[in-house]
Amino acid sequence: MPDIKSSPHCELVLSKPPECTDFRATRSYAMCLAWKTMDEEKLPRLPLKRAWSEIRKTCPPKRRYYQEER
Repeated sequence: MPDIKSSPHCELVLSKPPECTDFRATRSYAMCLAWKTMDEEKLPRLPLKRAWSEIRKTCPPKRRYYQEER
């Protein structure tokens, strides 16, 4: 399993809030946050749903490019 500490990309991405209107930047933030959470909490699976939930809390509804979870 990759270690988040060895990823300069994820360190940079997680150092600032997610870009709510840019899909690639937001997806990158979600993946890095999920890997970080998995490493810190020693989870057996990547918690992507939790990462996207955190992003939804941060991004105002009018600036989101994606639809709400149904």
